[in-house]
Amino acid sequence: MSLPATSYQPQTLPRAIGEGKLSVGADGAVTRVAELRHSGCLKVLMPRTFRADAEAVLVNTAGGITGGDRFDIAAEVGTGAALTLTSQAAERIYRSSDGTRARVETRLRVADGARLQWLPQET
Repeated sequence: MSLPATSYQPQTLPRAIGEGKLSVGADGAVTRVAELRHSGCLKVLMPRTFRADAEAVLVNTAGGITGGDRFDIAAEVGTGAALTLTSQAAERIYRSSDGTRARVETRLRVADGARLQWLPQET
């Protein structure tokens, strides 16, 4: 039995796309979340703490980064607020199968009198 002749069409691999946006502000001596948004395979988690400043953890549910992946991270800390922002684990980088590049863009904004600790795990 022979298979029917078909023309081979290379398939485009699905790419990981994720966006995370976090904004915090001061409410007296306590830092509160003003805006929290995430989409795709990038999640922003806020662990429960008993401190006055805020903590956030970035999680890439795709399991690594390879060619064609796109991640956009934005964090803003308002006057008098304090935020510690980190990643869940060291990120794995995989070789691109087709030569395309991955992009990770991070935008951090800290107001006067605010504090941000940006502590991503190593790659």
